[in-house]
Amino acid sequence: MKKLIVAALLSSAALVSVNANASRVEMLDSMMFTINPEGRTVGPIFENKDSVKNTYGNNIMTLLLKNADKVAAKYLKLNDPEAYYSFLTLSMTVPMHEGLYMHFRAVDNDGDVCNNKKQGVDVGGQTKKLFKKYLQPRFGSAYIPKKCKSVKKEAVLKQLVRGANGTDIGMMQVSVRWHYDVFLANKNYESVDETMKYGIGFLMKGFEPLYRTANNYDCIYENGSVNYESLVRGIWGGYYNGGSYKNACRFADSASAYQGHDRGFKRNLDKVLAYPETGIIGMHEDLNLRLSGDVKAAVIEVINNMKNKTNNSVALKRLLNK
Repeated sequence: MKKLIVAALLSSAALVSVNANASRVEMLDSMMFTINPEGRTVGPIFENKDSVKNTYGNNIMTLLLKNADKVAAKYLKLNDPEAYYSFLTLSMTVPMHEGLYMHFRAVDNDGDVCNNKKQGVDVGGQTKKLFKKYLQPRFGSAYIPKKCKSVKKEAVLKQLVRGANGTDIGMMQVSVRWHYDVFLANKNYESVDETMKYGIGFLMKGFEPLYRTANNYDCIYENGSVNYESLVRGIWGGYYNGGSYKNACRFADSASAYQGHDRGFKRNLDKVLAYPETGIIGMHEDLNLRLSGDVKAAVIEVINNMKNKTNNSVALKRLLNK
């Protein structure tokens, strides 16, 4: 979780294009590595096709809200809805910022998507060494990232999202280097749901101590109360990305070397918070989540509760009880 997907790629919709292969969003090419076609994948798989996208967003957001609720429901029992909704908002923002709500992708193998070296899709180096070290002795080669030449006959490629240097993987960008003993060794990355559980659980490990000591942080505690948007920014920047909740105020430090990272996270948080007005949640037209029905209503409730310090949860309860 130390590194995130290349911010420069994420900041401009002008970089997005879809080639003649209708299933391919080229922006994602350099963010994925091809996995063994026999490898196990559990959960929603993104494809740039209406038949998939019309359900993908609802499936992803339902899993996110249910997993976040499981670890944050304790705040409702303590009559603290502000903490509850801020954590749910955090949980909706991190996988957008880290992985564009992408975990697995299926894409037509047009002969270019896995062989275009300019797109950087052949994974190697440190990532391959770590996969071999921690996975091969227990599981063989079934899930080690595949070289393009070994899958050239596959009609459709299965891919897993990765960070800039390949050592952070999946929707929550879990670091292979720092989370090998549980996340990698237990192959949690094979499941979208298990990846979310792991990442959201890690978020709570930073959220709880920072929230309980918020009055010690001027960037979060303002005029005698918690600024919950700043709390969300402090959790991601200080703990999830920075390794310690004690670094929570780095987003407010103009001299911080991480200002670029923190501004990028704020842009994505702003997009999430604006969803009730814009109806857009995601990076751009090709990758926005298409939310509808109870899922859309629940997301709007969560965001409005976060912003207005209210506790209206009719749609959210309906979704969580499904």
